[in-house]
Formats: sequence, C-alpha cells, structure tokens
Amino acid sequence: MGHSKLLPMNFPPVAKGGMLGILSAGCTSDFPNGLGSTADGVNNGATQNATGHIGTYSWEFNGSSDYVELGGGSWLNGLDEFSFSTWLYFDSLTGYPLINDKWGAGGGGAGNLTYGVNIHSGNSRFNNYIGTWSQEATGSTVSTGAWLHLGWVYNGTGTPSVKVFHNGSLINTLSTSVPSTLPTTSVNWRIGALGHGGNYFNGKVDQTIFWDKAISNSDITTLYNSGSGITSGFPESDSIKVYYNFEQTSGNLINQAIPC
Repeated sequence: MGHSKLLPMNFPPVAKGGMLGILSAGCTSDFPNGLGSTADGVNNGATQNATGHIGTYSWEFNGSSDYVELGGGSWLNGLDEFSFSTWLYFDSLTGYPLINDKWGAGGGGAGNLTYGVNIHSGNSRFNNYIGTWSQEATGSTVSTGAWLHLGWVYNGTGTPSVKVFHNGSLINTLSTSVPSTLPTTSVNWRIGALGHGGNYFNGKVDQTIFWDKAISNSDITTLYNSGSGITSGFPESDSIKVYYNFEQTSGNLINQAIPC
C-alpha cells in the first residue's frame, strides 16, 4: 500500500498584529505609514489626568510654561499635503496661544517656520502660518469654557490652499499666496507653545491626529461626529502619521497604534 502525497497548504500572510490580523484587516500594531515611537512627545509640565472629551482623559496646559515637545517633526518638511484634527478646550485666549506648530525663533521666514496655528487674542479667530505666509480665518470665533474641534487641511497642489474647520464646518478656504510646499526647517515641533517658547496654551487638549494627506470635507465631518468625535474607524488611516489620544496619566505622550 503506497503512501499518499500531502499537498502543501498556502495560508494567507499573517498581519503585523498576529493571526488576529487575518480576521481584522486594517487593524495593525501601528499605522501603515506611521512614525511609531519616534513621534512620542515629551511632557513639559502639562497635567495628564484632566477630564477628557474623547475617552477618559485630556492634558491640561497652564498658559505660562506647559507644552509637549513632539518627536520626529522632520517628516513635515517639504510636504505638499498635510492635515490635522484636534479637540481643544480654552480656559483663556490671552497671549496668542499656540495650538500646535513647528516654529523657531525670529518669527516666520526661511528656516524658521514650517507651519503654525494660534488664536488671535484680540478677535478670538484662528491665525494660520506657513513659512512667510500668514492669514486669519475670519469665518468663526473661538470661545472659552467649552470643547471645540479644529480641522486644518493644507493642500499645496493645484491652487494651494488652507481649509479651516470649526466644529465640523468649513469656515474659510484660504488661497491667497499660500506656498506650494511646507518649508524645510530644523526647529521644534510642539503642542501648546511656540517651538522656541512663549505663546503658551491655556486649557485642555484631547485626541490629536496628523496626516500627510489633504483629507476631505466629509472626513472632517466624520471626525467631528456631531460633537461626539470618534475613537476608531478614522478616515484615510493609511495616511495617518501620528495619533495622540492623551490617555496617558504619566510619562510621555504616546503615538498610539490604530484602534480596532
């Protein structure tokens, strides 16, 4: 009696997350295009267990010295598309508070400023900066004492523009003299203060996401989700570079794995 021949079995490749990856396509141990731990942020004074809007916690900044030093900011240099989404709670709007930025000493200019967004203390509007370019978003004003969502979308292709979204709604498309790429700088990338210090944020910051893509108006609507936000199913996840959920109660601000 002869021996039967065993045929080889071809299994699908195992995803980075192990066998679960076969069952959960798209749920990996990091974003496919993400920076991993190189983008973890070092806390400089922020209170880490403040009440959050998305999830349990947010981080609270005192408006005078607190900020987070982000890692891996060189990925921003030279981009022609870039977006971020963030949840903010302002206790005060004084001092032209910075939301997030890659901005060195000496103001805007070559080698000094990749991008930045702050609040104009005189009229409570979003100020927007790329290199030597700056323009105010006049379509909305910011209030203290309530959570808000900011979506910021830069697209340097075609007619370069910056779209500013407040609580899910497009408030301005800025397109006058916008640069076609983000300037290359070696300055600090921060949340809550200028990259060289000053203009400190006073309030709380929650879930913040960065893409190397110009996400769509409908993507911003999804992220805002009628004010409730989302904790998974993020749009354009293959283009997410950094995702901070601000759930850490000690240590660094961690660039998180994609939520399943």
